[in-house]
Amino acid sequence: MRGEIGITASVGVSANKLVSKVASDAAKPDGLLVVRIGEEAAFLAPRPIRDLPMVGPKTAEALAAIGVKTIGDLQSLPLHALEARFGPHGADLHARARGMFDGPVHAGRGEAKSVSRETTFDTDEPDRDRLRAVLRGQAERVAADLARHERSARTITLKLRWADFVTISRSRTVAPTNDDARVYSCVADLLETALDRPLAVRLVGVALSNLEEQSPQLGLPFRGHLPVGPALDAVRERFGYDAIRVGAAPVPAEKDRHASDDWHA
Repeated sequence: MRGEIGITASVGVSANKLVSKVASDAAKPDGLLVVRIGEEAAFLAPRPIRDLPMVGPKTAEALAAIGVKTIGDLQSLPLHALEARFGPHGADLHARARGMFDGPVHAGRGEAKSVSRETTFDTDEPDRDRLRAVLRGQAERVAADLARHERSARTITLKLRWADFVTISRSRTVAPTNDDARVYSCVADLLETALDRPLAVRLVGVALSNLEEQSPQLGLPFRGHLPVGPALDAVRERFGYDAIRVGAAPVPAEKDRHASDDWHA
């Protein structure tokens, strides 16, 4: 990987994907770590409890309240105590802490349920024109994602997070589309009705959901009603998405990220 595409990767090898995930993280940024069969519990024991997959902040907080800071601390608790405290989830914690996991490994990422883009501003943004410009770029990106996968969306959603971290979303159901101009027009309308507080905006995002296969009538490779879609896609495929942008889209400066559910089942 380093020789062909110039990046490094860490690799974890074990009897199951739970332990392999922890091993891969432990091997970062450019290592290989093998956990042999029978050594799973010993490998996991000294690691912080948050290193155990599926232990989120709330579970970690509840475990800390009973003195559990490492995976080894969790291993020392009897099954009945964990079941009494966490219910059915307790048995899962008991097994995972010992490296016992039988979940299958699936190839691929599954069929997407939604596609989205979010931008968190470095400083809270009060300018509506700036918000519209960011939404224009996001609309173009999510529409291009759908077109590339030959899918269309029936639901368009605007997401806003204010400076005080209050977060809202506004949605609209439309005829199936992957046209960025239609997506932007919709979210721009939603923005006008959503900006009802005298606060700057911390985050703005666009999501497309209720996806379906692109129908023949919607299969024309147009962007904004001009037959330039294939040319745009070819340039971006070779030189990166920001090699060519519509005039209204902003120069990429903010932290633009895929939402966690981008193209995930």
